[in-house]
Amino acid sequence: MVLYGSLRILDRREKMFLHSRINILSSRSCQRILACLIVILLGILLSGKKICYAEDWEDKKYFQSLPDQSFSVVEKRPEGTVIRLLPHHDRQGNLVIPKLEEALNRVFELDPKYQEQARDHLLGDYYEYKSNTDK
Repeated sequence: MVLYGSLRILDRREKMFLHSRINILSSRSCQRILACLIVILLGILLSGKKICYAEDWEDKKYFQSLPDQSFSVVEKRPEGTVIRLLPHHDRQGNLVIPKLEEALNRVFELDPKYQEQARDHLLGDYYEYKSNTDK
């Protein structure tokens, strides 16, 4: 090491040492990140819970094939038409979390006569989901 006033110049040996320490740190941090990701993925895969995706919901046939229990509001009118609003369950009755979140955000866009029924149904499903995941 050579000192010129307050400026410190490193010799070749010190530079090599610092470079090796930087490489070790970066490789260790990469290993830690990779290990954390593996643990997270194993936790998801081994949890045994079925993960529901909302990708199939864009298909009109899939949407029409959903049972009435998949919706927060179902009203059958005297003329035979059925109003089904805010779907958030799949065909098997499993809760689809992205759709539940979307439905909760859209409750206030509904006709006021449906808002309270939809809000109560969606919040009930949400609290049931939260109580099951907190265990």
